[in-house]
Amino acid sequence: MNRFYPYPLIAREGWCAIGVLVALSAYSAYAGGRWTWWLLGATALAAYLFRDSVRNIPMDDDVVLCPSDGRVVLVEKATDPVQNVDALKISIYTGFFRGYAVRSPARGRWVQADLVGGKHCWAWRDKAGLLNRRYVLQLQTDAGVRLTMVQSCGKLARDVQNIAVANETVVRGERLGFTTLGGRVDVYLPIDVVPNVAIGDRVKASSTVLARLAQENAA
Repeated sequence: MNRFYPYPLIAREGWCAIGVLVALSAYSAYAGGRWTWWLLGATALAAYLFRDSVRNIPMDDDVVLCPSDGRVVLVEKATDPVQNVDALKISIYTGFFRGYAVRSPARGRWVQADLVGGKHCWAWRDKAGLLNRRYVLQLQTDAGVRLTMVQSCGKLARDVQNIAVANETVVRGERLGFTTLGGRVDVYLPIDVVPNVAIGDRVKASSTVLARLAQENAA
């Protein structure tokens, strides 16, 4: 199990919003405002949503890890949007009150990392990963297996954040970006993988095993 995670407990992406809320809370308390407790509650909520905690990361060679916290909303055969081949598609809806961090599902090298413009549909809809503003990422694992990951924003967030760069290497569990205010992550895996989750399952980034690769692919 790998317990090393070189990022602050509260992600930097949330520092600005939290700082503003802290300042407003302090001013309200100083002025005797009646909104102080509401502002303190909003500050605590923001800190909770932008948490980026250490996870116990399974290190088995044949596993693909869940890239985000949330709930599994789809497990089905589909067409990989990058490779245009049959694939097993597993979709995670992050929701509003779960952790926003998105992490790498495996160790390898990014082959593609493109931002694609689009709409702002509710992320729980099946077509959100094909219609919404999104990052389309393709990862080639150390074993040579190619996985596609689509990180989409939802109805409320107007943008999607990701720092993956093509041709750069990545380790499993490394933070890639955020899906704020209810986003979606679709993972397209080789058609012969064995899924380890089902629709309705609650999952956690980097600690939940999403699927296991076939032995010939994991070798």
